[in-house]
Amino acid sequence: MSKHDGVWTPGGYGASRRGCPKNRLKYTPDSLCLLQSPSRGVDDPNNLLQRNVQDLYWESIVKKIQQHADVYQETEFTSPYNKHEDGVQCRNNSLQELLLGIRKLREGLVASHRMDRLTVQVYELTVFLSILCEDQAQLASTVSRLVQEIYPAIPIGTAVTEVQRLYIGRARTTLKRYEGQTRDMIMCVWMLEPIYARRPGKWQEYLERRMYIFQHASVIPNTSLAFAQRVFHALRRGMYQDLQQALSADEFAPCIWPRLLVLSLVPEVRQQNARVLRKAYLQVPLSKEAVAMIQHTQNAGSVRNQVSVEWLESVMLCQGQEPQEKARHILTCLGTVLGYDTWDTTLQHLPPRVRHSDGAYALAWRA
Repeated sequence: MSKHDGVWTPGGYGASRRGCPKNRLKYTPDSLCLLQSPSRGVDDPNNLLQRNVQDLYWESIVKKIQQHADVYQETEFTSPYNKHEDGVQCRNNSLQELLLGIRKLREGLVASHRMDRLTVQVYELTVFLSILCEDQAQLASTVSRLVQEIYPAIPIGTAVTEVQRLYIGRARTTLKRYEGQTRDMIMCVWMLEPIYARRPGKWQEYLERRMYIFQHASVIPNTSLAFAQRVFHALRRGMYQDLQQALSADEFAPCIWPRLLVLSLVPEVRQQNARVLRKAYLQVPLSKEAVAMIQHTQNAGSVRNQVSVEWLESVMLCQGQEPQEKARHILTCLGTVLGYDTWDTTLQHLPPRVRHSDGAYALAWRA
C-alpha cells in the first residue's frame, strides 16, 4: 500500500455480498433500531427528542462502531480504489447502515435544539461516514452546520471521540498522535467540499470559505489549511504532479480526512490525463506488469523504455504504488477512455493494440 493511499471508501448502497467474509457483520436488532426519525412523527413517548433516549441511541451507535472494527479489522488505511478486493461490499453495507442510523440521531438533536459535546461527536461522525460512503448531499449539509454553528458554540475538548476510534480502529498509539487535530481537519474538509462536489463556482466558494475561517473561526495557519491550499492550486491550475506530491508528502500525513476527500478525486483526474494523452500521443508506454496482464502471461520480461514507463506512472498519479496496482490503475483508465466499461472487456480488446520493438512495449490508441 502506498503512503498516499487513504481509507477504503465504499462504492454504493445495497451492493452484492459476494466475496464477504464468513464472519461478516450482522447487527442484532434492538428497540432503539425501531425508533422513528423525528421527521416521521414523535407519537412514541420514548422518542429521539428526549435527551436520555439520545444518549442511549448514541451508545448503541458506539457499539456498532466497535463491532465494525472487530469484524473488518479497521486498524489502518487501505486504498479507496481497491473495490475489487474481498469483503469490500460488505464493509460498504456496514458503513451505510452506520450512516443511516446516525442520521436519525442527528435529526433528533436538531429538533430538540441540543448543543453540547454529543452534538459535536454526532456531526463529526456523520462527516466522516459521508466521506467514506461518498454521500455528497449529507456531507454538504452536515459539515457546513458543524463549522458555522456548532464549533463556535462548543469549546474544544480533549477527550478521544468515537469518531477518532472509528477511523483509527484499535491503533491507540496512532489515535493519540492525531488527537486534538479533528477541528482543523473538519474545517479543511469544509473548504474543499465545493471542489469535491464539482459545483459551478467551486473555486470562488473555496476562497470565500477560506476567508471565513481566518476571519471568524480564529484559527492560525496549520498543516490542514496548508494541505487545502496546495490541493486548490494544483487542481485549479491543472498541475497534477503537485497534487501527487501533496497526497504523498509526509508533512500532510496527519491530514487524514482532507486526504480522504481528495483521494476520491484521483480517478477523475486520471481520466482527464488519459484523454489528454490520447490527443497528444499516438501511443503510450507500457510496463512489463501491464503487458503481462494484457497478454495473460506471468512475466513479460524486462523493458527498455523504463524511463518512459515511470513518466506515464507519474502522469497518471500512480507513483509509490505496487507495480501490479500501478498497471491495473493505468490500464483501467486507458480502457475507459477507449470505451471499455469493465476490466474484462478492457483486457479482451487491448491485445491488438500492444506494440513491441527492441524490448520496449507500448499501447497504440488505434488498433
